[in-house]
Amino acid sequence: MKNHILVLLAILYSAPFLMAQNSNIDNNILKYWNYRERLRNNFIAVGGEAGESLPFASRNKYGQTKLAQGEGPIMLGHYIGVLATEYKLLHQNKQDTEQTLKELYYALYAFNRLDLVAETSNGYNKEPKLDGFFVREDFPSDFVSTHPSLNKNTIKGKKFTKGSGKTFTVKCTTDKGETACDNIISANCKVSGHPKGYAKKYTHIPMSLDQMLGVLMGVSLVNKMLDTDVTYLDKVFQDKEALLKKEAQNIAKRIIENAKNQHLAPKEPDGDYIGDCDFRGKSKPHYFKNNATLYFFPRLTPSIGTAIYGKKHHYFPFIDWISGGASIQFDNMTGSFFHRRMYIEIMAMSGKDNNIFISTATKVKRKSEKYNWEAFYHTLGLLLHDWKKDASIEKQTLEMLNVAPFDGPYFHGLTDFAKGGWATEDRFTSSLGAQYNGSRFPENTGNYNGLDYMLLHNMYLLAYQEAPKSYGKLITQDKANYKHTTATFGIEKCMKSQKQSCKERRSYYQFLHDFIYEDCNDSKEKCDKRLNDMFNWKFGVDYKEVNMICKKEVYKKNCDKKLNQKKSD
Repeated sequence: MKNHILVLLAILYSAPFLMAQNSNIDNNILKYWNYRERLRNNFIAVGGEAGESLPFASRNKYGQTKLAQGEGPIMLGHYIGVLATEYKLLHQNKQDTEQTLKELYYALYAFNRLDLVAETSNGYNKEPKLDGFFVREDFPSDFVSTHPSLNKNTIKGKKFTKGSGKTFTVKCTTDKGETACDNIISANCKVSGHPKGYAKKYTHIPMSLDQMLGVLMGVSLVNKMLDTDVTYLDKVFQDKEALLKKEAQNIAKRIIENAKNQHLAPKEPDGDYIGDCDFRGKSKPHYFKNNATLYFFPRLTPSIGTAIYGKKHHYFPFIDWISGGASIQFDNMTGSFFHRRMYIEIMAMSGKDNNIFISTATKVKRKSEKYNWEAFYHTLGLLLHDWKKDASIEKQTLEMLNVAPFDGPYFHGLTDFAKGGWATEDRFTSSLGAQYNGSRFPENTGNYNGLDYMLLHNMYLLAYQEAPKSYGKLITQDKANYKHTTATFGIEKCMKSQKQSCKERRSYYQFLHDFIYEDCNDSKEKCDKRLNDMFNWKFGVDYKEVNMICKKEVYKKNCDKKLNQKKSD
């Protein structure tokens, strides 16, 4: 009898929390479908032709008439992951999946398109080949004018809606189309006869490791979430395959085999090394600026293939031993947060790491905490590898979802951005500073596609909520039922994000300062004026030394002001 009373008391005690939690879940589902409608209207044109089914990252970039692709294949991978998890949730609830399968088919088809065009995009005179080497986009210059649906339900005007991710009419894609879009292609970056980056002859930007991993994340979730026999109206892909899950496996296999064959020196089809121009080091070639990290991960990357299609790729023992050592060394380095994020992502997808003392799940959580990424990458690993559920991550994830803005994430400048960590194009590839204070490049404004929210949302439901029956039913629910949640965070996280943001902006300001003075042969007065003109053009502010200062008392002052303001509100 006593035990029954205790159980009853526990239920009564927890009931308000459970009711509040369920209310938040339905609220977030309603927000999710608003994001999906916004994505379909404003950030993508679904189909099989050039440029179609490739999601744009942001609209109104720089506050102008631009649609920007950003990190295209990463966005495509997240989009594929959203569709795979959306299908699973709808299918579990016996709800209509046709639109989701249609978009998923064309998203996978779009990636194959990027693979096929890679051999022909620069006049290599090679036959198109599905081989895992891909470019980042294939948008025609008139893409926006030939796809008027991209401006459906958008607002005419040139300024952002303050405090909202609502979007405005656009005219062109970034670096494509009208002259208003600043058609700029990088200059020839050759050093001593060797390409330092994509030289003048290259009219595309090729794949890199982070792009590769973004796509692998999407197809990993397709492989996990779909049954073997699922097709979209029996339509076939470019390799004549019709099964969606099998095509996801085929894509993964092509990407990983290509990486295996070139892991020490990734190249263009004509033999040139892949890399980026580094304008600060004109005398030193950087062949692997974005791609050298392939060297660190050859032991772990093939394990992603094992998880998806069951084959383990082996290297020669000596190379495997050297690269494994490099991975361990890299793990102990401070490194760029870009590279750390890739290492975390590889561990979450492969279920492997270089540590014999702690589990991969624990390691992913610990490595992610510095940048507030554990909600995403630990949950990804949980879904792919059945890791143990983590109550603290469950709570943190729900809090993140609750405070995402209803009309999508945005950054309109240093005084107007989405709160609660949604002020960046993709919060799970961004530093804490960018998440909570906006871009480290203050001119890099825009309204963002929200794929980060959508993927986190679906993974959370699948990992922790066992598919609420309301999932698909809230598509048509009146938006007036949405309840806004105010974003709050404590002094510790505030100071941590202020510190990261300050250091990132300081680094960028220093770069601009050095860049101007390196090429300026005039008097100091004229060089100072040129620097100030650059800051006015990019940020709308004068250059001030105060922007180069990062001190603890500055973070504390800013955070005290923010938190006191919230209390008074």
